[in-house]
Amino acid sequence: MTNEDLVFKLREKDDAHPHATVVATGEGKDFSMFCGCLACLNGALICPQIVAVIREDKDRVMYGQGQFEELRKRSNGSRLTDPNNGYWKFYPLA
Repeated sequence: MTNEDLVFKLREKDDAHPHATVVATGEGKDFSMFCGCLACLNGALICPQIVAVIREDKDRVMYGQGQFEELRKRSNGSRLTDPNNGYWKFYPLA
């Protein structure tokens, strides 16, 4: 993790304490996100916590909401947020 990484802390919907940390790094085609959850630790490229950050879920993101605008700028052009091949392929919008 570097000083330029964006760090978000998330909670479960009914919990008052953060339970997961999502880190966003890079920009454009080099943009990536990582979560410390079990799924990502076992090699998953995406998880519900990463999706909550991308969707700017203010109910779940406890720390880092002020970085949403920077997240949108950095993720522009990345495969992760590509409408044809991005996260909603696995987590469609409801």
